[in-house]
Order: sequence, then C-alpha cells, then structure tokens
Amino acid sequence: MKPVFDSRTTPAISAEMTALLPHQGSFELQRDQPAKIHNWHFHSLDEELFILRGDAVLFWDADGLYQERHCPAGTWITLPAGTVHGSVAGADGVV
Repeated sequence: MKPVFDSRTTPAISAEMTALLPHQGSFELQRDQPAKIHNWHFHSLDEELFILRGDAVLFWDADGLYQERHCPAGTWITLPAGTVHGSVAGADGVV
C-alpha cells in the first residue's frame, strides 16, 4: 500500500476552531452516527474532546468503579493518558 495525495481547496478555519488546537499536536474532527458505540479503550497520550453538535454519553473506569456522564454540545472533556473509557453517540449523532 502507498499514500494517495490529492489537491483540494483549503477550507477557512475560524478563530474559534483555531482556539481549540493544542499548542503543539493534532486536532481530529470526528462525526459519529446516532448510537455509535466506541467500546472500552485507552490512549497512551492525554485526549481532549469537545462536543460541537449533538451529544454523547462518555463512560470511564474510575479505579474499578463505572462512571458515566451525559455530554451535550459545548462540553470539553480532558482524559488523562491511560484513562479507560468509551462513549455512545446520542439520538442525533455527535460531532
């Protein structure tokens, strides 16, 4: 396999979106369809999530205790490296 390259018009990035970028690192824009489940997993680096549209339920393991929280649009989530977690997108999906 090899990479595929293409040329496209670069979309404008608003100041609000730029403010979400880390000082150094990457930003991922993800759309999940209604009821999409991300099963239990963890990352070796900190993870920052920001709900732009829709909602989701985030669940995590807090020292062996199941925890969950409903996260509507406008919720900023910081998951420290190694946090075992997952999520379920709401009825209208989530971005």
